[in-house]
Amino acid sequence: MNKIRQAWLWQTQPLGPFSSGDIAKNFKNELNKGPNHFAGLKLPSSAVFLVRECLQNSLDARNDKIFANYWATKGIRELPPLSVTFRFVTLKGPALDDFLVALDYSSLADRSEFIAKGERPFLPSRSTISELRLLYIEEQGASGMYGPWSTGSKGSKMITALMTHNVGQQSETAGGAFGHGKSAIAKASLSRINIAYTSFPNQLANSGVSRRLLGIAYWPHHQAESIDYTGWGFFTSSADNSKPTPTDDSVADSLANSLGFTTRSSNSPLECGTSMLIVEPAMSPANLEAAVAQFWWPAILQGKLTVQIVEDGIARGVDPEMYLSLQTFCKAYKALGDEAVESHALDLDVCDLAPVPGTKQIPGRLSLVPIPTVDKNDQKSIVAFTRRLGMVVQYAEYSYGPPYVHGVFESASDGQTESLLRAAEPKAHDRWITEPDIEDSMMRANVRRLVQSIFRDSKKRVNEFVERLNPQSSQATRTFDEINNLIRNLVRMPRNDGQSSEQNTSGKSSTGIQTKVLSETIDNEGREVRIEVTRQRKDTVGQIRVLFHVLDDHRGQREISATVRLVLPEGESDALLVTVGVNPIVLVARVPCPAGLLGQWSVDFVSSYSAKKATV
Repeated sequence: MNKIRQAWLWQTQPLGPFSSGDIAKNFKNELNKGPNHFAGLKLPSSAVFLVRECLQNSLDARNDKIFANYWATKGIRELPPLSVTFRFVTLKGPALDDFLVALDYSSLADRSEFIAKGERPFLPSRSTISELRLLYIEEQGASGMYGPWSTGSKGSKMITALMTHNVGQQSETAGGAFGHGKSAIAKASLSRINIAYTSFPNQLANSGVSRRLLGIAYWPHHQAESIDYTGWGFFTSSADNSKPTPTDDSVADSLANSLGFTTRSSNSPLECGTSMLIVEPAMSPANLEAAVAQFWWPAILQGKLTVQIVEDGIARGVDPEMYLSLQTFCKAYKALGDEAVESHALDLDVCDLAPVPGTKQIPGRLSLVPIPTVDKNDQKSIVAFTRRLGMVVQYAEYSYGPPYVHGVFESASDGQTESLLRAAEPKAHDRWITEPDIEDSMMRANVRRLVQSIFRDSKKRVNEFVERLNPQSSQATRTFDEINNLIRNLVRMPRNDGQSSEQNTSGKSSTGIQTKVLSETIDNEGREVRIEVTRQRKDTVGQIRVLFHVLDDHRGQREISATVRLVLPEGESDALLVTVGVNPIVLVARVPCPAGLLGQWSVDFVSSYSAKKATV
């Protein structure tokens, strides 16, 4: 075994941007809960955070302009697609012993004893540990963490990626905007220990270096032997805790080999990139694979990204279309391929969204496909919202249906749209918000207008497609409107002073109206909906409740019946409405009242076709 050794150096004072090492707390309870459609995957937040942040950073590194320009000078103008491998290893026996020596594990275990039990990372003592789980994340075809090494230098990608906080990419189309990738990677390790090994063209380091290795422990504040420590630990050969430095080139290669890394080089674009070691990963290979599929299927389908999971030496590629929960989204996404095509068929709806109000800016395209109805009580229509980077930012649910649809929105390729949507994302990059934390008031207004326009038009398109798929759905929507019109005309109700309320001539009810769908049934006979509507004024001594029974059959015929319930302090009284025609709708109320209120109650039912009135 190679005898290259390093030791853990613990920081005693904040240095520059450094603070507490426990940065995994940056992502505490911040993930936006996805739809129940994916509940069966049971993904832990650590897996979701890791694949979203890690692969975002990898794609940003793949698209690095300085990296691309360098290889262009070498005659390579088209870089290969990004490939990322998640390699799980379990060490036992002599291989475990060699690794623990190389990592200086004993000093880590001893140090952990100084940390309070509630905050202590998972790190068994050296004498009791029998196996150790490791996860290696290996990029191919990315820029690597180039730049000069200096804790005060803004040019060091390694410092930005591993140490600094809230510093992100500035490219318009970059995925990360907050620099929280390191928090996600720290959270992915139960021991909060990560080792980075990176390679890049030596001309980009300003020092002739082309490989570097640095380990970091992201631990909480603690006190050891009466000395306060920040919790930042550096795996370094430096003896000066104010200047932690990485290991370079051949020495880095030797140390990387002893830690189980695949040796890197920088002879071609495909050999460049970063390998990250996560000690004691907080997720299983299956969890990680499912998380990659759920959030990165656009990039995988585009060919921008290839992901492999390696477990016990057996490799398998991540194929989103193997997941039943993703197949309809993949189908909708593939239909977006030809931007010149619009489709409004029953099995597919593809179109540009409406321009952002006050502009000619088309925010992106939407593709919708119908899905089978499985569970009417819990199923919803869902749209995946993506940016051009290739990650699903969020899944939005809509209650329209059945039938239900799945769809994909992909943002326009112009830099302005991408920049605004990136600014609309909080640090977890898991949704677009209309009020982001942006100092520039004009940009904040532009973000709000864009996001509102995208969500409003997407919702409208989903509703229209559902109606086109099922005319009964459209009839039901019109029925609800008609019922609202009927109830708005229940205006002659008794006041506390015994006088009748005046008719509202504006056509709008000045009273409180509440509508509740009690049940919905669809069978071979048609669609039946039971709706309860309650109307009450503050100055009345009672209220009217109307239960509507709406039946739309498959021939397009509609029947409406209703029961009126008069609710008074003395009790309740029911009466069956006489009625129903299809066209015109005619409803006549018969409401029995206590003798003391006789003649003071009147119920009007009005439809767009005709009206009849009965005064009791």
